[in-house]
Amino acid sequence: MTTRIHDAQTSTANIHPKWFNSPIALHKGTLTEIRTHIPTFERRGFGLSQPGNEQTRLNNRLDAIVRQPFRDDKTFIPAPSRKCSWSGGMNMLLAA
Repeated sequence: MTTRIHDAQTSTANIHPKWFNSPIALHKGTLTEIRTHIPTFERRGFGLSQPGNEQTRLNNRLDAIVRQPFRDDKTFIPAPSRKCSWSGGMNMLLAA
């Protein structure tokens, strides 16, 4: 069973829940059943292409989480993120 909640200007938060003021959709079912409702993301370097794409400068401390095209929206949507050194974190954890 899938339930989708749409945002309506006349609705209240109790009827149409939101997350950071964005409407949310609630889905119920097995992981296989709800997989089609979840977009795919990937991690990319955080950088800026120069005019003419001559050189791209990457920020070594940041990367970007990018949502892949999903359903009718054919665009990639980036969000900045701090780079995480998981191996460094594990070394610190193992040393403790």
